[in-house]
Amino acid sequence: MTDLSTLGPVAEEIRPFWRHIERVHYTPPGLAPRRPLYIGSMTADARIGSLDGRLEEHLKNCLPPNAIKAGGAVVLAEGMGLAEGAQALRDLCMALLDVEAGPRFGEWFDVFNEAGNLCGEVERGLVPLLGTRARGAHLNGLVKGPGGMQLWVGTRSRTKRLDPGLLDHLAAGGVGAGFSPLQTMVKEAGEEAGLPPELARQVRPSAVLHYQLNRPEGLRRDEIHCYDLVLPGDFIPQPVDHEVERFELMPLSEVFDRVRDTDDFKFNVNLVLIDLFIRQGLFSAEGGEALRAALAGMAPGTETKQASGGPS
Repeated sequence: MTDLSTLGPVAEEIRPFWRHIERVHYTPPGLAPRRPLYIGSMTADARIGSLDGRLEEHLKNCLPPNAIKAGGAVVLAEGMGLAEGAQALRDLCMALLDVEAGPRFGEWFDVFNEAGNLCGEVERGLVPLLGTRARGAHLNGLVKGPGGMQLWVGTRSRTKRLDPGLLDHLAAGGVGAGFSPLQTMVKEAGEEAGLPPELARQVRPSAVLHYQLNRPEGLRRDEIHCYDLVLPGDFIPQPVDHEVERFELMPLSEVFDRVRDTDDFKFNVNLVLIDLFIRQGLFSAEGGEALRAALAGMAPGTETKQASGGPS
C-alpha cells in the first residue's frame, strides 16, 4: 500500500479516510502460524485457505490420515475428484463443529479455490478459522433530498455476534451457498429492511471490493459486492428480522463527516462508503484517485471493479 506521506498536499484531505483502508492491512503481532489448506493437490490453484493456529489441538482427530504434509500444509482428498473434495471439506467442518472449535451459524458459504472453481461449502462460523474467501453484498440506500443526496443508515442490533451496535448499511449480508451476490442483496433487503422484491431488484452494481485482515474471529478474506439503489422519498425501511435496531435517513454530507471523524460504522462499511463518496465527487480529483488506488490494492492480485459514475 502506498505510503501516505508520498502523496503531497492531498494527503491531509484523505488522511482521515486512509486509516480505514490501512486497518484492513493490519496484522497483529504474535499470531500463531497458519497451515495452508488445499483440496485435491498441493498446487497454487488448488489452495482454498489456511487453518488458524487455534485449531492445532483438534487437527489430529478432525483430519483424515496423511492429510498433513511435510512443511505443515493440509491437503484434503488428494488426487480425488470434486465430489470427494467437497465431501472431505464438509467432513472437516462437521468434525470441528462437533468439538466446538468454532461457532455454528447454521449457514453455509460456497468455497472457491484460487483458480476460481467451486469446490465445496464451509459453515459460516468456520470461515475465518479456515481462511476461505467469503462473499458479501452491501446496499447503499440513497434518497434524493431537496438539500442533496441522503443515505439510509442502520444501527446493528446489540445482540449481533459481530460488531453489535455499530452503524451499517440499509441492508448487507453474506452470500450463502448456492446464491449469487445479486440474489443475496434482494433477499437481505427484504429480510433486513422490508424492501419489496420489485423495488429491491432495481439495485445497480457499483463496485467489488476485496480485503484481507486478521480479526478476533480469525482471518477475513472478503469480497464485497456493492450496490446502489435510489429509493422513493416516501419509503420508510422497517427492521423486519431485527438484525438492525433502527434506521435513520442521514444527509450524505453527515455520513461523510462520521466516516472521517469517527469509528461509528462497521469496519467494512467504511470501505464501501469511501467508494460511494468517490463516485459522488466528495473528494478532489487527486484525493479520489489516491483513495481509489488504495481500495484497489486491498488484496494482493485483486483490484477494485466499479461501475461508471453513480446516482446523481
